Amino acid sequence: MLSREYLRNELQAGDAQKARTALYEAVIQLDEIERELAAAERRIWQPHWRKDDPLRERLRRVGVTDSTANAVVSLIGGWEALRCGKPLPAETNAILDRQERAELSANEQLSAIVQSRHSA
Repeated sequence: MLSREYLRNELQAGDAQKARTALYEAVIQLDEIERELAAAERRIWQPHWRKDDPLRERLRRVGVTDSTANAVVSLIGGWEALRCGKPLPAETNAILDRQERAELSANEQLSAIVQSRHSA
């Protein structure tokens, strides 16, 4: 998924077309999630379920953990806020911050591995 920093940079750079493209790509990813979720639901469908049940509930009934379901719902809320020109919700910011820290940590670890192999 696209990072908050990437979108912020695109918007601040004044490149509206790139920002629109990034949001369009996010919508495509969300559509894919919806298709996969619907397919998983069909395999275990119960008569009392409805397609318009809350997303968190739909994710949980196909086996997604509470943590992941909450993160998905928060990220979608963040995309909606971005789309409407509103600030990102605190929950979304926290998730994106954790993702960015994890990515930086992974990059640092990879760099250390590469440097140690070149030194050997």
